[in-house]
Amino acid sequence: MYDPSAASQDRANRHSAAVKRSLEWAQESADRGDYADALGWIKVLETIGERVPPSYVAKSRVWNDELAGYRAGPSRLRRSGRGLPVNARDAV
Repeated sequence: MYDPSAASQDRANRHSAAVKRSLEWAQESADRGDYADALGWIKVLETIGERVPPSYVAKSRVWNDELAGYRAGPSRLRRSGRGLPVNARDAV
């Protein structure tokens, strides 16, 4: 027999799993230096009205800085040893 509450819970579980996976894909993209793709995954969550966790809001700022630095050329950002802009390395 069809149970609407079970169907609703299943939908919520699938949604949570999709949000989690989107964040993982964002991190994986950033880890390989594809900041545009990483930001795209965050945009997907924002577009569906999902609250982006504060840690990913901070990461998005760093990724935006990285992307701006790459577009402006290598002299745009002074690099830290970890590959992050010096002014943003503690934001992650």
